[in-house]
Amino acid sequence: MNTLSEERKVERVFDPKTVTEARKRFGGDFNWRLYHSMFELDDFSFDYSYAKKSIGMNEDEFQEMLEAFEVMEFISKENGRWEITNSTVTVPMDVNNISLQLENHEIFMCNLAGQLSEQQNSHYANGYVASNKQAVSELHKEVMDAVIRFNEKSASLKKDGLYGIGFTVTNLLQPVGEKQ
Repeated sequence: MNTLSEERKVERVFDPKTVTEARKRFGGDFNWRLYHSMFELDDFSFDYSYAKKSIGMNEDEFQEMLEAFEVMEFISKENGRWEITNSTVTVPMDVNNISLQLENHEIFMCNLAGQLSEQQNSHYANGYVASNKQAVSELHKEVMDAVIRFNEKSASLKKDGLYGIGFTVTNLLQPVGEKQ
């Protein structure tokens, strides 16, 4: 089982521009986000063969990702081996950067939808509901609370997979680009 390093033995300092570029790539790259989420799995490994088998990543992309993860301080080299230093990423819900939030959500949801199959025993539901903004806001809060409870419960369980969870509600009758 992987544990977070309590103390970093080698401190590397990276140019702020490099850190910003790595974070931007992380936000828009499904495989990078997926691999980072895999840190929580009981059988996680930094071996390239694990990344190739799990998500089909090529070796060059794998090395680039590890270097970027070091820049973002998710991992560090300890005695010649990669160690997890930060397995949690919180994406702030910054109302001033709604376009970036929507772009990241679209990438996630499109990739998540592409993973659905009966063989994976996926669970899904969808539909159309005539409603109002207040009810949608309440539903959003209830779903977010349920995801938080699910995450907390899952933290103490044996992990058998990495499950993607997505939630989207939008007014289908509002013209694109128009503010409500």
